[in-house]
Amino acid sequence: MISLPNLAPNTNFALIIRHAEREQITETFRALEALLTEKGKQEAVLLGKTLARFGNFIINHSPVQRCKQTAEKIAEGIIESGSSAQINGSLVELGGPYITGHWSDIVSEIDKRGFNGFVRAWFDGKLPETLIAPLDVSAKQQAAILRIQLERGDASYVNVSHDWNIMCLREYYFGIQHEDVGTPAYLDGLVAILDCGGMKLYCNGREKFIE
Repeated sequence: MISLPNLAPNTNFALIIRHAEREQITETFRALEALLTEKGKQEAVLLGKTLARFGNFIINHSPVQRCKQTAEKIAEGIIESGSSAQINGSLVELGGPYITGHWSDIVSEIDKRGFNGFVRAWFDGKLPETLIAPLDVSAKQQAAILRIQLERGDASYVNVSHDWNIMCLREYYFGIQHEDVGTPAYLDGLVAILDCGGMKLYCNGREKFIE
């Protein structure tokens, strides 16, 4: 579960996190169909209760159903704890906007290389851009979501996404490779705030300023 850095009072921030614990995936082709486990639902509510002390939130999620479930449970926890949470709905950009080819071709590459091998080939630029966008493009797409939200200045934001989205941000901006630290834990991710005319990202105790 994500941990927040020490922030000044009344600081709006934006989170991008992986969804809560899901059912086991046995067929890669059907990976997008897996839903939350009961444990995942409970932990999402708990995260919401933890966030409630920071005020009001607007929540977005990937179009994938388990991300919607996670958003709903986080909102439930926030509201139960006395703050407000508004679910804006799904954002395509929190799904897989970096996928430029057919999902069946992505699945074939994963089955051929394995999950870790596929991600490494992607991040090292060894996959065609007609299949998936380069790491820098993919990471900047995700960072742009956070910056746009923060510049609105109307609330703090929670964005429920997927492990790939978190991994490309971690590697591009922080040099954190999944081979060293593993895939992101459920409900873990990055925190963003506006700072000195730019945006500051926090991840695993590290920070990175983006102009």
